Amino acid sequence: MAISGKNHIGVWLDNRQAMVVTISSDGKEKVVKIDSNVDESHPKGGSGSSIPYGKQDAISEQHYLERRKNQFKDYYDRIIHELYKSDQFIIMGPAEAKIGLEKQITLLPDLFSKLAQVETVDSYSENEIIAKIRSFFEIKFDHW
Repeated sequence: MAISGKNHIGVWLDNRQAMVVTISSDGKEKVVKIDSNVDESHPKGGSGSSIPYGKQDAISEQHYLERRKNQFKDYYDRIIHELYKSDQFIIMGPAEAKIGLEKQITLLPDLFSKLAQVETVDSYSENEIIAKIRSFFEIKFDHW
């Protein structure tokens, strides 16, 4: 039996991009893609000294990790902004990013109560993601 009169959202995400699919009560869908903007490069070694065996300028691994953590927080916040438009939502994806998003949502009790499921899935095409979300919420393709 289909759940009617509600906005359902499904989020598919990995470390590079999220696809937020909103399916409204009339069965129409809207897809929003959100780039993570997370720096995937790893810090290189520091520069050498002109003096043999001299002190080198090292790049701080801690600085790199802190910047990356903040980039992920910003990414999750942009996804969460879309989730506030839902009555119920699911999160899915192949990577660790879905777990990070779930942890961020647990800090927001009003939003966390709308979370229906977190699921590990492969990489799918946009149409496959939409079909999976429709299937989860049992929303029929009435407008096709």
